[in-house]
Amino acid sequence: MDLIVLAFCLGIGFAITIRFLKTPAVQQQTSPASINNPWHQVSGALLASSIVLMSAWIVGVRVVCSMPPELRANWMFRITPLPGARECLASRRRTLIVLALAPVWMGSAALFLSLWPLKPAV
Repeated sequence: MDLIVLAFCLGIGFAITIRFLKTPAVQQQTSPASINNPWHQVSGALLASSIVLMSAWIVGVRVVCSMPPELRANWMFRITPLPGARECLASRRRTLIVLALAPVWMGSAALFLSLWPLKPAV
């Protein structure tokens, strides 16, 4: 069930990315007549699409992590107060964002470093 929710969020992210990359303005900017190889040129469209995919991934991971493993065990989390929960909230959110963001960010960084020149990719 968790993977289905994550796949749904990623599907929405991929749909938005494909729709964004197929707009006439982006197609004209990356047309083969104007550029020899459009994937190896620094492009705002590719950068924006990576941000959309990163956002979809983070939303999907956050939704999946907020779902309890078993619905019957959900009552325990609602009635049991945790000592120091308010202080731990910021660290839990930071850890979730780092664990969700790191794989996608490293994949995007590897893709852009392999496609673009070093200085613009960094």
